[in-house]
Amino acid sequence: MATHWVQAAVPDLSSIGAPRGGGDFFSLYSANTEIEPDLSAEDLEFYQEIAPLLNTDTAAAIELLKPQLSEESSAGFDFILGSLLYVQGDMGESIVWLERAVEKMPNFRRAHRMLGLCRTQLGEEASSIEDWKNVITLGGGDAQSYGLLGYAYLSQENYYSALKAYEMARLFDADSRDFKQGLAQCLLMTGQREQAISLYDELLKQDPKNAEFWLLQANAYVALDRRQEAIANIEFLREMEKVDWASLVLLGDLYLARGAYELAVDRYLESVENADSLDKEKVLLPLERLLAYRLFEEANSFIAALDASAGIEGEWSKGEEYQLCRAQVAMEMGDFSESESVLKSIVQANPVSGQALLLLGDLCKRTERSEEAVFFLERAAAIDAVEADALLALGRLEVERGRLSEGIKFLKESQKLRPRENVAAYLARVKEVLSLRKGRKS
Repeated sequence: MATHWVQAAVPDLSSIGAPRGGGDFFSLYSANTEIEPDLSAEDLEFYQEIAPLLNTDTAAAIELLKPQLSEESSAGFDFILGSLLYVQGDMGESIVWLERAVEKMPNFRRAHRMLGLCRTQLGEEASSIEDWKNVITLGGGDAQSYGLLGYAYLSQENYYSALKAYEMARLFDADSRDFKQGLAQCLLMTGQREQAISLYDELLKQDPKNAEFWLLQANAYVALDRRQEAIANIEFLREMEKVDWASLVLLGDLYLARGAYELAVDRYLESVENADSLDKEKVLLPLERLLAYRLFEEANSFIAALDASAGIEGEWSKGEEYQLCRAQVAMEMGDFSESESVLKSIVQANPVSGQALLLLGDLCKRTERSEEAVFFLERAAAIDAVEADALLALGRLEVERGRLSEGIKFLKESQKLRPRENVAAYLARVKEVLSLRKGRKS
């Protein structure tokens, strides 16, 4: 069953306390010298000089600060410069100065926090993990640090670690949508689907038109085999016109599994019509699903609708895989002439197309042209990818022609290459018939 996963959403940093200047954000006055720099009288004098500019004219503050900084200057000033650059949106340069701050003072908690924020903004979630762990180790565990640690772990697919971090974040802010969303995804990915469904119910009450929540909840329903509820979710999205190719294919799969074949074909066709761009996968996937269920009439309807739809032609329609599907459907629908024409065109373009040769062998057998069937199947047997299937088909053909010994030889060779229980049982029955035949002759 197909599923449609959604990547972790980038959290709204402003909603969970990202610094934006103002207040005492740039302050270097602190009695806690274990996690803040201890300023000398000279440092305090310089700080008082630049303080009026920090929240009013960041460019002037940066211009004043940079020439004064050195390996010997306080980590606090490196932090302020890095923070000003963060406010200006220059994350890369901000990181340079913040790293200098923590080199000078490894326990500088605010600098670690700023590094975490910069790296999160730059999409460097893997690197931010150590920053957030440092913040928490230094006593800065809060909604922001645990929430962004959870997000970083989730982006790296470390689902259990992310789950624990989000649980801690929710102790500080239980109503945060970002935290609920992250936790729900972790629950989903760690197999805790009932809990995920409940959390998505909460999220959907907060944001009932969020397509991502409906779809992720549908995935949880699919995993629990609650197909009707999954269908309801995706059909609701369809009514809102918020479905994409993948969710429509999933919807088609769900209808297919329930035996609602007409609806499945409709949704599959809709998936193709609504795709941003068509490629081989987007056309073949629904078609292969229908063929796997041996729904040849429905597959024929799907192909006919594709042919009749304007504006969806592409290279995929000339590709071998699509043409093989067309040929198989035509053969199963009794249009042997069309099927043979398509298959011979494939073999002419690609003489080692094992699947085309197998299908030609099957078609010749159905149309009582045994010698031609043998010819195509022997060619297929020379191709490694389909050798076992070709030998099996040759074995069955010879048995049906009454040539049991020859058939047994091919069946044995097929079994050596790929042992199968059903073939073993068939081979045993053929041997038994041959033994009975020999017994009568004697």
